[in-house]
Amino acid sequence: MLWSKSQQLISRSVSQVEQWLSKQQDSLLVGYVLPTLGLGLMTFLWVKSQAIDITQHSRYTDELRQLQAIDARINQNILQTRLRILMFYDPIIAELSELKQLHQALKRTPTFVDSAENRALSQSLQEHVKVWQQKEALFQQFQAQNSILKNSLTYFPLAIAEVLQEPTTSPLLASALNQLLQDVLLLNLSPNDEDLALQINQKIERILANASRNPERPNISLNNAITHARIILQRRPSVATLTQRLMAKPTLQQSDKLFKVYERAYQRAINTTNLYRLGFYLLSTLSIIGIAASIILKLRASAIALQRSEQKYRTIFENSQVGIGRTRLEDGLFLDLNQRYADIMGFTSPTELIGTRFTSEFYVDLGDRNRILAELEHHGEVRSFEEQLRRADGSIVWVLLSLHPNPAEHCLDFVITDISDRKQAEEQLKQAMEAAKVANQAKSQFLSHMSHELRSPLNVILGFTQLIGRNTQLSPQQQNHIDTINRSGEHLLSLINNVLEMSKIESGRITLTESDFDLHELLETLQAMFQPKAEAKGLHLIFEQAANLPQYIHSDEGKLRQIFINLLSNAMKFTQRGRIVLRSHLREAEPSHRDPDIPPTLAASGLRPIHLSFTVEDTGPGIAPNEVNRLFEPFMQTEVGHRFQEGTGLGLAISRQFVQILGGDITVESQVKVGSCFQFTILAHEAQAVKRPIPGRKVIGLAADQPSYRILVVEDKADNRQLLVELLQSVGFEVQEATNGQEALDCNQHWHPHLIWMDLRMPGLDGYEATRQIKILNPPSPVIIALTGSAFEEEQAYALSLGCDDFMRKPFHTEAIFEKLAEYLGVRYRYAEAQDARSTEKSNSAHQDGTPRLPEPLTPADLATMPPDWVHQVYQAATRVNTKLLLAAIAQIPDPRSNLAISLTQLVRNCHFEDIVALTQPQS
Repeated sequence: MLWSKSQQLISRSVSQVEQWLSKQQDSLLVGYVLPTLGLGLMTFLWVKSQAIDITQHSRYTDELRQLQAIDARINQNILQTRLRILMFYDPIIAELSELKQLHQALKRTPTFVDSAENRALSQSLQEHVKVWQQKEALFQQFQAQNSILKNSLTYFPLAIAEVLQEPTTSPLLASALNQLLQDVLLLNLSPNDEDLALQINQKIERILANASRNPERPNISLNNAITHARIILQRRPSVATLTQRLMAKPTLQQSDKLFKVYERAYQRAINTTNLYRLGFYLLSTLSIIGIAASIILKLRASAIALQRSEQKYRTIFENSQVGIGRTRLEDGLFLDLNQRYADIMGFTSPTELIGTRFTSEFYVDLGDRNRILAELEHHGEVRSFEEQLRRADGSIVWVLLSLHPNPAEHCLDFVITDISDRKQAEEQLKQAMEAAKVANQAKSQFLSHMSHELRSPLNVILGFTQLIGRNTQLSPQQQNHIDTINRSGEHLLSLINNVLEMSKIESGRITLTESDFDLHELLETLQAMFQPKAEAKGLHLIFEQAANLPQYIHSDEGKLRQIFINLLSNAMKFTQRGRIVLRSHLREAEPSHRDPDIPPTLAASGLRPIHLSFTVEDTGPGIAPNEVNRLFEPFMQTEVGHRFQEGTGLGLAISRQFVQILGGDITVESQVKVGSCFQFTILAHEAQAVKRPIPGRKVIGLAADQPSYRILVVEDKADNRQLLVELLQSVGFEVQEATNGQEALDCNQHWHPHLIWMDLRMPGLDGYEATRQIKILNPPSPVIIALTGSAFEEEQAYALSLGCDDFMRKPFHTEAIFEKLAEYLGVRYRYAEAQDARSTEKSNSAHQDGTPRLPEPLTPADLATMPPDWVHQVYQAATRVNTKLLLAAIAQIPDPRSNLAISLTQLVRNCHFEDIVALTQPQS
């Protein structure tokens, strides 16, 4: 067809020339025009025959091949990340960036492509870009989903291992958890096995059903394991679906289509060029030699380009940093290898291997060969298979193998990468993690022991001060001394708790205790707590609440309270004049701010999430810029803190950890000699209204018409035992005591107590074992409440798992002891009546967490009913700052005016003598 078109073109051109010449026979221009037309036509045909630029063609075909290669690599890397072979997404992201660059480069089409083919090529390229944009969007979804799945696949076996290591885990539960672990890991390798997924769900429900039979003994590790198992079940289908959708995207087909469109355009350009070239040949036989020479030169150039291209790829092959080779399909004969493969296998040159066979002697584990063949048969190729091979000198090398069959040439193409260094690093990391785990366990044991040793004597100090404080015959001075001892003990306990709290944070053992609570009441309590000290220092304490601040929220009240106390205490400590302001407001939680690693308990509520923002601003000395960055480090104190010589340097460190656990962050802005501003946010949930607890009343005895209650106190330390025995006997309980677990068993056998207060750490038979034996050997067993000085949650979980009915920590409050007895035995008490109103008011002057409740402010009218002589006596004592005389005068206030006595006593203890003077000053 090409030949016929050429003949038609030449014949038409010749006929036109002959017609023109017949008209111009007599013209003098014939001798000039004919050669000129011939030369012009030859030049035109020559130019047209040289339209194709081999360099542009090579560049464009190389870019198309790179496009196909990147497509294959991205698909390979996506599958590797799905199978957790490739741990990071950086290669995929880099290849996507390279793909976009190629798309830009491919827009520069070769100049020899005509306009019609150029439009077709541009349209095909746009379709290719559109498909890749869709695939990139799917990859982003896949990356997010697969990251969560990989995280749960990593921590699920660890959580199962923690449950299995717990002594309380029954063999039946251990077997169920092991089977669950195997099934979940098998499910990850078989993503389409829906029957297995159904079986796993059923096993989870059975495990949870067994655990729910004892809701008072929660197993945190078990809950974490079940949570990760459910995440794997939930995320696995979506990740598998996204993987299938990614693999199903017709990117390779689009690349092939683009390649075919270009080949068609190139072939059309070739055809057009050949058409003009043939016309040129037929037009003038005189140019045959020149045309032939031109063709020879072109062919030679093409051959050189081909040779150079082959040499370039051969250079890449030889200089590659991975081993590349080819073996015969039927017998494994090496056909071609590069130098890197020879180096990995310990040979000097590839020629030592080419012509030999890959035998079983190369395998360290012959099972690897069977697994490779099975994967090859199942998937049609092998990707990133880790195996050990034996080198020429007998040493062993770890390699990553990928191979692909080439049926056209009846061979296998393979690539291997030396990963021995990575394997060695993984082994070293594993050993380091084991060493760190052992060290962490030793630290935990030490802290647990020290917690018990420190809190036990504090229990005696605080317990006996509470016991003595119950004596209504104490003088005001004695009562003041007891209160001072109690406050000092509470302060020491706070310091110990701070150190232990920081230790728990560092070891990752801190937990959330969330509940619904009244945020407004919490802020009121804090203001009442710090107002007296602020007034004593002449500071303005201001609490500003935004109108949209919710009253009831769901969060960890204790940790939030501790954050406030730490920040306000620091502000109060260092601010000598001016004001301290605490601002609170609400801002809506944004979905993009939600962190998937936030503990699941923060999302447990079905109510809407909210962000709460708090600011504590003071006019203190400020913080130097070079100290701000280290402000939240443990045991770090600023220059101002060293000057005041107060605090441990733990408050801000603990506050930052608590804020982060609550889903927020804390920042500080400060200017020297101007003041500081601490701002933090937390993530919480709105809650329903919470009933306020009824204030406790002082127990003075057992109510009438009740049975005699037998209480056994088991404690190895005499001081702690004496405290509890005297407290219980003082209200009418029958009490016996035991110094160890064996005595507790004996006493339980012959005396049959209704309730046992069981210390857990004792020499000989400890409280854990004694509890277990009592619960097993004596049904129905007595109520057993564990008492311990440990501050760690796992102690509570372990004690409850062995049969303890409840758990209390030392130091304890006497009211808590009576409440537990009432809860488990149904005990009813007699409470202090009007004659003990002052004591009752005193107990009510503090919140449940021990923070003081400020009395209502006094006015001169409140003292109007007291005798003038008494008022004058109080005035004289206040002007002389005589605490002893003031307390003696307050003791003369009759019982019906107990509120007045409480308020005046509070002013004396807070050193507010100027307020007392203002109340009692004679009117002129």
